[in-house]
Amino acid sequence: MAHFGDLIQEYYVNQFRDGLEIRRQEIASLQSPADVAKYVAKIRRKLSVAYKLKAPKTSLKPRIVTTLKHDSLTIQNIIIDSRPGYPVSLNLYIPANIKKRVPAILQCCGHAPEGKAYSKYVKAAASLCLKGCIVLVPDPIGQGERSHYRGCDNIGNVHEHCLHNKRLLAIGDSFANWRIHDIKRCIDYLWFHDNVDRKRIGIMGNSGGGTMTTIVNALDKRIAAAAPNCYVTRWLSNVENELPADGEQIPFAFARNGGDLADFLIAAAPRPLLISGELNDFFDIRGTFDVVEELGRIYKILRRPNDIQFTFGNQSHDFNLLAREDTYEFFAEYFKLDSTRREPDVPELSEEQLSCGLAQLYALPYPPNTIHDHIEQKLQAAEETRQKNTPEQIKAKLKRTLKISKAPTQVPHYRQLRPQRVGDKIFSRYGVEWEQGIVTTLVMPDKQPFFHLPAAEVAVLYIPNQDAKNELKNRPLNDEYRLFGLDYRGVGESMPNGCDQPQERDFFHPYQFDYHYDALAKLLGESYLGGRVSDIIATIQLLKTQVSPDIVITASGIGQIPAILAAFLSPYPVQLRIDEPLITFRDAVKNIHCPIPQSMIPTNILNIADMDQIYSLVENK
Repeated sequence: MAHFGDLIQEYYVNQFRDGLEIRRQEIASLQSPADVAKYVAKIRRKLSVAYKLKAPKTSLKPRIVTTLKHDSLTIQNIIIDSRPGYPVSLNLYIPANIKKRVPAILQCCGHAPEGKAYSKYVKAAASLCLKGCIVLVPDPIGQGERSHYRGCDNIGNVHEHCLHNKRLLAIGDSFANWRIHDIKRCIDYLWFHDNVDRKRIGIMGNSGGGTMTTIVNALDKRIAAAAPNCYVTRWLSNVENELPADGEQIPFAFARNGGDLADFLIAAAPRPLLISGELNDFFDIRGTFDVVEELGRIYKILRRPNDIQFTFGNQSHDFNLLAREDTYEFFAEYFKLDSTRREPDVPELSEEQLSCGLAQLYALPYPPNTIHDHIEQKLQAAEETRQKNTPEQIKAKLKRTLKISKAPTQVPHYRQLRPQRVGDKIFSRYGVEWEQGIVTTLVMPDKQPFFHLPAAEVAVLYIPNQDAKNELKNRPLNDEYRLFGLDYRGVGESMPNGCDQPQERDFFHPYQFDYHYDALAKLLGESYLGGRVSDIIATIQLLKTQVSPDIVITASGIGQIPAILAAFLSPYPVQLRIDEPLITFRDAVKNIHCPIPQSMIPTNILNIADMDQIYSLVENK
């Protein structure tokens, strides 16, 4: 059992609570349309940091694969290329006998494995089509026909999203950029469609589709109305409720200084907006009420109080009938559609009928491009970039990406904790504090307990894979040096014991507690790994002043990464000894299952340096 198992959770809860208090004061200060305009300009600067949408808009090369005709609508199964050779499978619902330009709605799918073929998404698309809209429904990456992990039964769509994200982060990209680019290319397709009224393009989506609706609504001025379902709440609610979110739901640094999910919607105000939710949703409805109240005030300042609407049902997380009918009514009002609220009878459509045949294309000897191919190409280019960096440039870039400016500047305070017996050793324990809210446990094995830090000729600091005491309990004691182990934040005694976990807790799982807290750090513009590196640097300072000026750093497993980085970035000289094969990011990222946790991958690291390169610099330091 972790002695500080709630520490990481409460650390982030407090940060988000503080941020929300800053936010409430700032929002309360907005009194005029000019005030709101200044605030929106600030949001847009944060959006430019959160997303790097650099992919060029190349030819979509649309091709209609099959066409399904019904009495009242036609469905075209279409493939477009959002990037060169990178296909997106779509269903386009077109009203029968269309003779003029009509409104169009882009429906973004949630995390349903079937993607665009999920029955409730089909009902929503067909219903809006019957009311007079063209509706476009793309498969998200990792869902429907677009899985990059075919045959891997243990990888669901959320896990796929997270695997893509951590590999892309290593080369300076993100999964969010890919998802947003796909959606914006779908809007391009609608924009140039002969039958679409460009002044009436809407966007809607449930769950993960609500995410993309919320984000793209803020980023694309071509949208005329938006309707996210079962997504909008306070980020603080998600943090308090220990709710993980996958890669595309984590805009980098956006929550810093009180930023919130609501800002995406404020950025598009006073564009017509329907927020819908469910009482029994894991996206906390109380946070939704709070966001709606805040938005209502903004829309009132902008003299459009009736253009924000909010409805909620009493069911669980899904695109339920009440929410769908609320959505039909909303778009009917703003796009002048058939105003009948009731969901019409729609044709039953199977996943096979809605297929664009991408699975067959990927089975060909020369299949379409994938994210895996893109990463492979970028890895080759990154190899050349890394070789050009000088040691000084590597150090400066690492400090920036790891946010080491927050690192300790003075000898940290430590608590004298109670010793523990593990195996035949007694571990003296010291709680090291250099950052408010964080306590890391320094342990020292011996035959007797110590209630101080004893001086020695040499201090050896072991950085564990998971738990210092368990990994040191069988290591022989040596009179020539004092052996210490450090449970840096998030491992050993501070390993989180919550975060909505299954019984079998797994630090390396792509969507469990370690991933979750790294995502929160990114949302705040911080680095979870940078905090771990700084924990080690603070402990080096402590040992140098209290134990010995001669420090040797050793590490095992995933602990190699923060150990090597700390030894390189420490202002105090240390020796580094790794007695096992070095982990390298290039090998991990080449592997489509990427065994390194996201929390241990510095953003853009493969354009800066790799572990073997940094290790050699420490040896020559």
